[in-house]
Amino acid sequence: MKMASDKLLQGYRVLVVEDEPVIAFYIVDALLMAGAEDLEPALSLERAIELAHAEHFDCAVLDVMLRDGFVFRAARLLRHQGAGLVC
Repeated sequence: MKMASDKLLQGYRVLVVEDEPVIAFYIVDALLMAGAEDLEPALSLERAIELAHAEHFDCAVLDVMLRDGFVFRAARLLRHQGAGLVC
């Protein structure tokens, strides 16, 4: 549920897909400071697809080229479910 707040992403569920753990956790920290919730980064395409099937996300931050493939399959799935995307 989105609520009025001084935090831009208060109440939003964001999926972070990034295969470099340090970068992934920097992104997660920034999103948490902006009010996003329940952030568990997906460090692989396979994990991103699993999470996209299992949960609802309002939006996603995606690394295009991951170690196990391009993120486009996960992006299509998330977009089909209504999530906004940033690649």
